[in-house]
Amino acid sequence: MYGLPKIHKEGCPIRPIISAVGTYNYKLAKYLDEILKPLLDNSKYILKDTFDFVNKIKSLSTSIDKNLASYDVQSLFTNIPTIETIEIILNDVFKDGIEKFHNFNRKQLKKLLIVCTQESHFQFNGEFYDQIDGVAMGSPLGPLFANIFMKHFEEKNMKKLEKLGLIKYFRYVDDIFATVGCRKDAERILDFLNKQHPNIKFTIEYEKDNQLPFLDTIVKGKYITTVYRKKTFTGVYLNWTSLTARKYKIGLIKGLVNRICRICTTEQDRSLEINKLKYILILNEYPKEEVDKVIEDELKKDGTKEKDEKEIKRYIVLPYVGPKSDEFSDKLKDLITSNFPQIDFNVAYQTPQTISSFFSFKDKVKDAQAQSLVVYKMKCETCNAEYICKTERILHHRVKEHRTGKTSSCCNN
Repeated sequence: MYGLPKIHKEGCPIRPIISAVGTYNYKLAKYLDEILKPLLDNSKYILKDTFDFVNKIKSLSTSIDKNLASYDVQSLFTNIPTIETIEIILNDVFKDGIEKFHNFNRKQLKKLLIVCTQESHFQFNGEFYDQIDGVAMGSPLGPLFANIFMKHFEEKNMKKLEKLGLIKYFRYVDDIFATVGCRKDAERILDFLNKQHPNIKFTIEYEKDNQLPFLDTIVKGKYITTVYRKKTFTGVYLNWTSLTARKYKIGLIKGLVNRICRICTTEQDRSLEINKLKYILILNEYPKEEVDKVIEDELKKDGTKEKDEKEIKRYIVLPYVGPKSDEFSDKLKDLITSNFPQIDFNVAYQTPQTISSFFSFKDKVKDAQAQSLVVYKMKCETCNAEYICKTERILHHRVKEHRTGKTSSCCNN
């Protein structure tokens, strides 16, 4: 486990992250996440991303007097009641007399969900820990559990919230955008929310000067949106002089322009943000002529994309060593497309190792202790006899049982 500081928040709290990649239940968790995601399809409150939010508030009526507020669920992932959420999932999956879900019955699916949540473990400062409640950021099931629990929470309480003055409500994981009748309504809603579950607590941010930041946007009066950058934004992007393929640098410019065009509601805000972007890119050593040309070409597209008629896509990964790599990939692409015009051929580059890749600031996991399906040897503390056995479980769990006397060895038989 490691922590990422939230430097944009007061007190600089730490966001705990557990890297689940390579753990014994990682692939199972990925599979369960995939088959359970459709449970969220019928929610009208969940946002997919910033662009989904912008599109939804464009359709809201501007004739209704309202106040803007955003609510934040404090440490949602680590406070999710795991067993309660599993029961919510099971009740949803096996409703209307359904007995099988992807060939699992209720008991089997429950066991698999428990294995991927309550039987997860991590290492911190050289010690192993079990996570007995909540879900970890880094687990494939983290966002799914957060959204399913909050979806149930919303469905249960929405009618009461509307009676308290809630007009509109959208949520992206733990960030909530709301319109209310007045500030007192927002306060009453906050008080109500904080009384509904012992694990789940909310904070609130009110609009200031008729503006409210939410996700990557600033929402102004009458639902006008523009780009929002946190105070911690440094303006550092991929530098033009870095050992990276030119197409990725051009792609960065195009992506940022597209983001501005999709977020900014008015032409005035769009023009302002484009000028800011040009300034920031030049600070990152991008040639002004190149920046101006790419932005001009991208703005002419007006958000439209050419439809690719080629049905077959092929990719190849090559090491990137500089401009010679670009020349080689261009010749290779010309050769393939001239002989096989039906193929959409693409080259992806693999950047050489950097100095930072040789230094890790995360805990070094002792592989043997974290593995399952191992043969191990222990020495009896009583008679010095050696005990050799195999286990299908995580080794550190098995060793712990030996030391606490919960399993037999030579002197416990």
